[in-house]
Amino acid sequence: MTTNPLHVRTMLQTYGKQLMHTRRLNKLMRGMRLAQGEAISPLDREIKRQQMIERVAREILDNLLVTGAENPIVDEIRVELQLVLGAEFIFEHPFMEQDLQIFRSTSSGPVRLESGEANRVLSKLWDITLAKIDRTML
Repeated sequence: MTTNPLHVRTMLQTYGKQLMHTRRLNKLMRGMRLAQGEAISPLDREIKRQQMIERVAREILDNLLVTGAENPIVDEIRVELQLVLGAEFIFEHPFMEQDLQIFRSTSSGPVRLESGEANRVLSKLWDITLAKIDRTML
């Protein structure tokens, strides 16, 4: 299954617009709170940032990584995962199944990972994705 680069670009533009609107709303809400005498805590700002990072990371894992989309961030995440774990992995959602399946590429073909090893790969993938998004977000 191939993904049209136009669809990926459109999706990323939509995310950009949503982020811009979110920033505008936050700025408006911050102004309203300051007008009412409330102070904004740096801790609140960091919590919201972390929530946004997790939301973007989840979208990347759920939509872009599994579809095999050609995206520079996804490619960097794949390369880093391959370097850390020493193998290339294929992520698929087979037709009519709900669970993500992970395959390790070998010289004899793809081999499906057992649940324990698949969980370890997903955990490492989540950590790499969070770190990558954290570095790239403002």
